[in-house]
Amino acid sequence: MGYILHKVEITDTLMGLSLRYNVPAPEIRKANNLSTDDVYFLKELIIPDPKTDLDYKNDPEEVDKIRKKQMIEIFIGHVKAKDKTEKYARFYLEENDWDLKKALINYEEDEKFDQQGLDESKAPLWMKKLK
Repeated sequence: MGYILHKVEITDTLMGLSLRYNVPAPEIRKANNLSTDDVYFLKELIIPDPKTDLDYKNDPEEVDKIRKKQMIEIFIGHVKAKDKTEKYARFYLEENDWDLKKALINYEEDEKFDQQGLDESKAPLWMKKLK
């Protein structure tokens, strides 16, 4: 396979995982598309397997599937209780080409619109498609 799927525990740190698996921290960050060393908010991490000649990129579909699952979990963790569904998360993430930051910004814009009770004809595109 070329990688190990690690279930993140609250006490895990990127440096600790780097030592545990004997994989440089930058490689773990790269495999998980992380911009910081923070891993506590994830449920799973992709760890490139140092015991194999295969690179973790040899199975890009599986890596992409895991990344999308992580993004869905993170999105769900940042929205209101009524919207904590995979349907909502997938909608916003797909509409934003799986850019988590943009998806959360659009969600917040839609929430503001919803709270203000404005004219639905002026609703953001996201809300029109979701309803």
